[in-house]
Amino acid sequence: MDASTACCTCTEPLERVTHPVPVEWDADNMIKHFPRMINRGKSSKEVILSDRLFRLNTFDYLSRKSLVDGLEKYISQQRRIESFCIDGLGLSRKEGLRLVTALFNSRKTVTHFYCWRAFKRTEGPLLVDTGHLAGSGLYKDRVPRKQDWFTAIGCLDALTTLSMNYAYLATPDGDLLIAFSNIGDEVTSSGLKKKKKKKNNNKYRKIGLHWHWLQLLCLPEEIPKITDPGDGVGGYAIPDLAWMEAKLWAPCLKVQFVFVGIPEHEKHTKFLTKHTPVHSFVMSTDIDLQFRQPWYLGCTMKMIWTWYPKTLVYIYLQLWHHREIFDTELKKLFPLVPKLRVFEFVGEIRRIETLCAMCGQIRDEECKVNYLSFQLQYPIADQRGREEWKSDIDGLINCFRDTFKEMNVKFEVSFYPC
Repeated sequence: MDASTACCTCTEPLERVTHPVPVEWDADNMIKHFPRMINRGKSSKEVILSDRLFRLNTFDYLSRKSLVDGLEKYISQQRRIESFCIDGLGLSRKEGLRLVTALFNSRKTVTHFYCWRAFKRTEGPLLVDTGHLAGSGLYKDRVPRKQDWFTAIGCLDALTTLSMNYAYLATPDGDLLIAFSNIGDEVTSSGLKKKKKKKNNNKYRKIGLHWHWLQLLCLPEEIPKITDPGDGVGGYAIPDLAWMEAKLWAPCLKVQFVFVGIPEHEKHTKFLTKHTPVHSFVMSTDIDLQFRQPWYLGCTMKMIWTWYPKTLVYIYLQLWHHREIFDTELKKLFPLVPKLRVFEFVGEIRRIETLCAMCGQIRDEECKVNYLSFQLQYPIADQRGREEWKSDIDGLINCFRDTFKEMNVKFEVSFYPC
């Protein structure tokens, strides 16, 4: 997705889960020739430092320190970085802030910043300010805190896409979200200060009006109001009022929620609020062999079409071996979310009538969906044979193929084994 050219009516689906690693960033070659790359000051528009390139947890202390020092120097030498990715590196708080701060010289060109799982589990970038540190206190100012994380990202003047864990943004008052959206505010350890005078506004300029995409990764170990904030990351929820204010300052902001391993409706409500400008809802579940309690996915769907009918454009559901009857909610979904353009589903649909109803709603123009994709699991509860089920699906495809082609609707159906 090219968020740099996005506008308020953009309807493109989420395409950001993985990043291609450029040839010149091959792990062995990079580590071998890294000193030469730094000395040469080789220019790059994309700096992609993901866990597919190297795994920092396999480095000893000196090798890790040397690598981070070299990366910081290399990044600080750049003047025109456009896309910066540190996904999955498992950095410490100080290491992460050093790399992000090194983007200062590219602050006018960086448009995409990705940091899903960038920090260690207990090393989130938002340190709780307790006002007390053990020891002599001589190094108190060296401990990274909330304002350091804000300052590092807030200086990126051209940023249009910000991708991070929900826990990296969530504060009890939502002041960090508001500060990213607003112009002329500064974050301190106790929250936001008042707006600076006009002559200082350039120094504290934030991403504000040109901020288009916020991609939030929601993980089981970072659930608000369940996770202990004292563990290092997570535990806080962004209040609804903060989302309302952020929308005022960043009117083109579209939020893409990605839930990984969190199928329960009760936990979804910990992350979502009524006035969050949700553009995309992506959920991938684990295989629950024990199935201790129902997920109530139907309640999540009802919440989605009640809260986000005017903003939701993209839905992706990957429900591995889910055990709930989900057909009723699927048949109701399309007409109740009039802005929906893309629907992708991986899992079990128990009745062919459900698929017929969803396709019929598109044919009859009861919704605006123009991309429909199903990767179906063979029904476990249905006594019919697989061949009969597949035959029914083939008949459905033949029934709607010509109509969808005339309407320019892309329709895909495939199967995966149980």
